[in-house]
Amino acid sequence: MAMKRKIRDLWVRALIGGNFTQGKQALRDSHNNCCCLGVLCELVDPKGWHLDSPHRWYYSHHNSTTWPNKSLCREVGLSKKFAQKLAEMNDEGKSFVEIAQYILTYL
Repeated sequence: MAMKRKIRDLWVRALIGGNFTQGKQALRDSHNNCCCLGVLCELVDPKGWHLDSPHRWYYSHHNSTTWPNKSLCREVGLSKKFAQKLAEMNDEGKSFVEIAQYILTYL
């Protein structure tokens, strides 16, 4: 599965642009911190968020707080394996810039 270049480039620019505060263990938390995959969700469908508790948001298409839905991944061309790698990098403390570089290198 190959990611659509336009989406990839938008995502990379968003990650390095400084408009998102990086969070861990959730697509988006109650302070609007996003993991790298949450940034992708925001770019694809910014109206897809709903607050599920005082602590974090879920992404409506899959009712998930930690994972983008399969249809979104399929739509943009992101494999589950690659998404898992990015989530691990994010939660292990890699910066958005480091993640963006990885995306550019391997997608």
